[in-house]
Amino acid sequence: MKDGPLLQWAPRIHNAFANTLTFLSPSIRPLKSIGDELMFYVSSESLAVLGETPLCLYSGLYSIASERDPLFVDVKIATAYCENVYRLSFLPGIEDVYGKDIDLTARLLAKALPRQIVMNDSFVTKVRESFQTSAGNKGDFPEMHRIEGPVCEEVRGFSAPIKVFRATASCTQA
Repeated sequence: MKDGPLLQWAPRIHNAFANTLTFLSPSIRPLKSIGDELMFYVSSESLAVLGETPLCLYSGLYSIASERDPLFVDVKIATAYCENVYRLSFLPGIEDVYGKDIDLTARLLAKALPRQIVMNDSFVTKVRESFQTSAGNKGDFPEMHRIEGPVCEEVRGFSAPIKVFRATASCTQA
């Protein structure tokens, strides 16, 4: 895509970034952008303060993946519930997070297809728990039935296979 003229691909990436921010809580902001990727880190504590649940987060991600308008690029999404995360800054004024689970999330992104969310077992467990305990009308979350897996996959940098789940978006949400 980037072999073409800047004015053809840059607006599509911009629109996809703007669309991403539309479907997530207004207080959830990217930690950083890396080329045409956005990285978010949302702690369980900040999610609770926002009054959000893992189910809400998954539902928002599914809405992002569902966008089919040609004005947007087809996104690939990876998410993991991170239990080993360390906020470290090696450069003044630059916030960053490190840890094996952060690395896992990056590796999972490489396994995603367009309009697909790739998730680790811990994230899916949190989403399912949230669905069971906080979804008043379970019919409001049809994207829950799109989660497939697990499939155990070898992931670079991990000695044991990882349980991987996928949800492929079917169409634009109304």
